[in-house]
Amino acid sequence: MGGIPSKVLRHLKDEEIDWKNAGDHDYQTVIARGFDGLVAVDPIKGITEVKWPRIKYSGLPPLYKTLELKFN
Repeated sequence: MGGIPSKVLRHLKDEEIDWKNAGDHDYQTVIARGFDGLVAVDPIKGITEVKWPRIKYSGLPPLYKTLELKFN
């Protein structure tokens, strides 16, 4: 499907559908493994300041600027 409103561009081959379904299955397996590894923990309390330096980077605009560029 493509365009607005959508229209059929071509019919998919069985191999393409199988490839997509296999990719979906792999992704769902990764998600399930991630959930299996989750452990409940108590929140950290009493930290009033960060004691390590912030990561410094250059040459990248802030995310909100990137989104402005993308959607304007």
